[in-house]
Amino acid sequence: MNERLRDEPDLVNHHPYEAGWMLRVKVSAHSSLDDLMDADAYAAFLETVH
Repeated sequence: MNERLRDEPDLVNHHPYEAGWMLRVKVSAHSSLDDLMDADAYAAFLETVH
């Protein structure tokens, strides 16, 4: 958990990809990451569903 968020919760809104992270995830099967979208691909996907 990001302890810094206790004192600065608005980091989540202003810096979600840097200082505003909430938790870390340990991946056991790295091949499962192959199908994940990056931020640009996800934004493009959202355009198709709205």
